[in-house]
Amino acid sequence: AAVPADPRGLGTSSETAIRQGALFAALGAVEHCLRAPGADPDELLVLTGGDAAKLLPRLPGVWQRRPQLVLEGLLALSAAGAAR
Repeated sequence: AAVPADPRGLGTSSETAIRQGALFAALGAVEHCLRAPGADPDELLVLTGGDAAKLLPRLPGVWQRRPQLVLEGLLALSAAGAAR
């Protein structure tokens, strides 16, 4: 059985510590991008990928989750090519 994560965000085993560390690293990377020079707080914020659902509740601001974003992009490219 999986060992639950410590409520403070710390792992209680090697596995949970690594998982929590990876989650915090991803959160830190996104938050860093939000503070970067030229970042516009009014831009549409989109999150995709396997851990998007885990990251969203921990991120500031209003985000749009798009789990199929890559496939949506491929469909748009295909439609644009067919329209030529």
